[in-house]
Amino acid sequence: MRGLLLPLLTFIWMGVLASPALPVERSVGISVFDLRPSELTINPGDSVTWRWDGPDTNHSVAAVGGQGEQFDSDPGRELGAINHEVGATFRHTFSRAGSFEYFCRVHPRFMRGAVTVLVVPDHEAPRIRSLSTRPRARLRFALSEPATLRGEIRRIGALGSPSPALIVRFRGRRGRNEVRLPTRGLRPARYRITLRATDAVGNVSSPARTGFLRRRAG
Repeated sequence: MRGLLLPLLTFIWMGVLASPALPVERSVGISVFDLRPSELTINPGDSVTWRWDGPDTNHSVAAVGGQGEQFDSDPGRELGAINHEVGATFRHTFSRAGSFEYFCRVHPRFMRGAVTVLVVPDHEAPRIRSLSTRPRARLRFALSEPATLRGEIRRIGALGSPSPALIVRFRGRRGRNEVRLPTRGLRPARYRITLRATDAVGNVSSPARTGFLRRRAG
């Protein structure tokens, strides 16, 4: 029995490694005559959901003609009749690789976006290495690839609300990075920052943590 256990566990583990990654859902907000973000990079099989956040809702989402992916949130509807409730959504799943442009049929001159679908899927999350803090709240780290970073700063030993004392967001490049943390407004104390990196297709890194001391001014 023991002789069969190891091959069985190996077979199960290899099956887990070989199983395809689950599709990812990305979102675009439609608000104040703008698309946020206006450009996305995704893997084949991923979906994009557009959400009418308002207050303006007389917008549509339509693919530029002649492309390999075609979609329209308001097919056949006259321009004057296009309107959506706040919170309404439209979803499209992209199956082909390429760059696909889209626009609002009501405001085609300035409400435009693009979705790039990778030829080779990227399911590898970025990695944060050698995270440390230097004097004057300078944050040093290395990244395995370009990414957007989100840091939650919490006071060490603080009682009460579990909410972060400060949330910071910034872009990081591949390799070594150094960022000055905006510590204005933080009271003198010891703090811990939890950092996560998100790459272009939405893969999220494991959290990395380090601490720093906010000294009293003067």
